[in-house]
Amino acid sequence: MNWRYVRLSVIILSSALLISTCEKPTTSSDADDSGLTNTLNDNAVGSGTEGPVHDYFYDFESDVNAEFYRFGNSRFDFSYAEYLALFNREPDRLTFHTFPDYLLDITADDIGSDVTTRVLVDSLTQFGVILEDSVSLFSSQFKNVESMTWEFDAQPKLQRYKPNNSDWIYSDTTINYKDTLDWLVYAAVQDTINPSGLTFVDQSEWVDSTYFLHEPAQKIYTKTFQFIRKVIGSDSLMFRVNTDCNGNGQWDDAETVDIGNGIWDPEEPYYDIDGDGTYDLNEPYRDCNCNKRHDDAEAFVDSDGDGIYDVGESFTDVGNDSIDVAESYTDLDRDGIPDPDELFILQEIPNQLLVSYDQYPDLNQYRVLINIYPGDSLITRNGIVYHDILKEVPGTETVSRPVNDVDTLITLYTNRVIEHLDEVVNVSDYFITKTEWSGTDASSGGSTYRDYDYLLFKQDDNIYKLTHPSYFKPPGFAGFNFLTWFTGNWSSDDFEEGFWFEKHPVEEILYYTPNGLLRDGERVETDTTVVTPVAIYQIRNSFAVDADEVTVPAKKVTGFLNGQGSITCYADTTQIVSDYDECPSMDTTFTDCFRITREMRMTMVGSAVEYGERDITWLVKNYGIVRDEVYVRWSEQPETEEQWFGYSKWELRKYQESSRSNTLLGRMVNPAHTVKLSRLEDEPGLGNDPYQVTRTAGLQRIGKRGEE
Repeated sequence: MNWRYVRLSVIILSSALLISTCEKPTTSSDADDSGLTNTLNDNAVGSGTEGPVHDYFYDFESDVNAEFYRFGNSRFDFSYAEYLALFNREPDRLTFHTFPDYLLDITADDIGSDVTTRVLVDSLTQFGVILEDSVSLFSSQFKNVESMTWEFDAQPKLQRYKPNNSDWIYSDTTINYKDTLDWLVYAAVQDTINPSGLTFVDQSEWVDSTYFLHEPAQKIYTKTFQFIRKVIGSDSLMFRVNTDCNGNGQWDDAETVDIGNGIWDPEEPYYDIDGDGTYDLNEPYRDCNCNKRHDDAEAFVDSDGDGIYDVGESFTDVGNDSIDVAESYTDLDRDGIPDPDELFILQEIPNQLLVSYDQYPDLNQYRVLINIYPGDSLITRNGIVYHDILKEVPGTETVSRPVNDVDTLITLYTNRVIEHLDEVVNVSDYFITKTEWSGTDASSGGSTYRDYDYLLFKQDDNIYKLTHPSYFKPPGFAGFNFLTWFTGNWSSDDFEEGFWFEKHPVEEILYYTPNGLLRDGERVETDTTVVTPVAIYQIRNSFAVDADEVTVPAKKVTGFLNGQGSITCYADTTQIVSDYDECPSMDTTFTDCFRITREMRMTMVGSAVEYGERDITWLVKNYGIVRDEVYVRWSEQPETEEQWFGYSKWELRKYQESSRSNTLLGRMVNPAHTVKLSRLEDEPGLGNDPYQVTRTAGLQRIGKRGEE
């Protein structure tokens, strides 16, 4: 047995981003710790469950690529399965990357020129080899909406139409083809050189690796699939909130007094669950006059004694007990004129009870649509007819898949590694990480967008984050309307005009960890007064750690090999795919978990306006963040309880991590170097994306970017 070793000298010059400034910040702060909870110096807390923070948060010296499902505020309460069933597509995705930064100096004399030299093995090399292969094409999977059924099990205010979906529907085909290539076989001591430490190899034993070289052009295989989809009609009636509050079938300007509509209004339609002929509070109804309660028919003089209102009989015309603003409308034809069929606004919840007046204009007779099937129609109280509330839509999908045109198959035999001794290397201060996401912006006509955040961390016993402090502006600045928060009618755009940012970054503690340990029951509170040129703010922070378990759609194995060369999905055994990533995600439960709750309350001294952020993060050993929920609130109306709104939620889909040694060879070709915030756009390895100032709660973006 011949032993041989290769030794490399390595100099680590930089492994992180370091940012410093000589200018003073624009804020000053005075902290008062009296009466605040702090368990960091306690010998024991909680149940005694604890774990090193570097096992539960990210190892910034490794390449981490975590993929999350991203739920916005309007989708916050949906689970992955509910979202998939209702919208027939997966939620938007977000990725989290780390970028370990190394600069290596490898001495050629220490390596030896013959270690990686390849020798062609003539006896095993073949030319003109025929390779038989195949490519599988799959259409997009979807579920048909077979019907919509009103949900009676929920509380009356939470009832809505629920879809009854079919099983997953898709089509597939397999195309067989042949490729001609050359098979070259080489031998070498080692393929690559480990850039640190001492490596021993056995030259009498071999390990083989095989890879392909491809032609620049690819072969494209295409298949057109045909299908029928059953979907909610384009009218989306169950999502329409009626704005024709006086029921006269035409647009009306704002009232100055509460008036009637000049026509007799029957009892608002409802579904009589118990069949007693009278409305009960647990029964769903159609709110025709927008006053959020069920109203009886207007009183009238029954001249002919038939018990039914007839045109010409006198009646008492009443309003809806409120002075209505100008009626909103959705301009379907974009002509700037509110037409009778445009007196509505759309919402994202299908909770508008559908009613058909089949004997129109007789408004005493109506039919409540508890169950809706494809092809069903209805007539509104104004005589407008809508067809195909659920409709069948024929369609096609053309799927193409490129296949590499293989030119050469290379097999490389290298000596087996017996032992490797690592040398200890040190790392520097700040690490660069990045979140990236994309989606469709409904407010801009369905255009697609992409966005990202750089997140900068440092770790010793605690986890630190570099951030630009930001504060909300006083009422009236830049037109920011706090009243939108009282009603929950807010969006991320409100943050864009509502907050200002400090120019200089500061270091904040993201996670407190005594001696680097997360401990169940840890509690830390701080209270700080910050004086700025804009206003004085009191900022109260709390930090809590609790042992927990969590369930997220991140199951690693989503299917099984079915013995036919393909994969059957666990979530739907009728779905056959060629790659596990094509299967729907499945829930998995992690028990080795800490739940970290960070809460911030910012109060403007003088105006007493208060803004709050609550970030709840679930950390799992060897996975980092698996779920992260952000809630926000503004000062509520007087004598109103606190209302925290779900702003954004991440749930882990997939996690990948590779250690530092797996990436060093690439850095020999493109050595890393210290970078500055103002020059990040010059770094191809970071995507050439410039640094942008944003407000974040933990790792999540709050609103849009700020001014640098």
